[in-house]
Amino acid sequence: MPTKRKTFAFNQEWSAAISFYINDKKKLHSLTFPELSHRLESLDIYITPRNLANRINQGTLGATLFISVLSVMNEESIDLNEIQQRYNDEKK
Repeated sequence: MPTKRKTFAFNQEWSAAISFYINDKKKLHSLTFPELSHRLESLDIYITPRNLANRINQGTLGATLFISVLSVMNEESIDLNEIQQRYNDEKK
């Protein structure tokens, strides 16, 4: 019987790394989920604070929402090295 491979979209380590990255940025800017939800409305993205929190905390947000959240936090770049380090830490 073939071994089931993990798909990138549901890789637990990557999801955790993304979650930590965004939550670290959220804390750095002293933002709450209701504030982020309100800011996303300026980009015509309507998501409840609870749904946003669930997606971020589970690391299950798509690329568009990932970039949009960082954009409304006024982040100008994404530190892929930081995300990769979190991923490596999760694999241990």
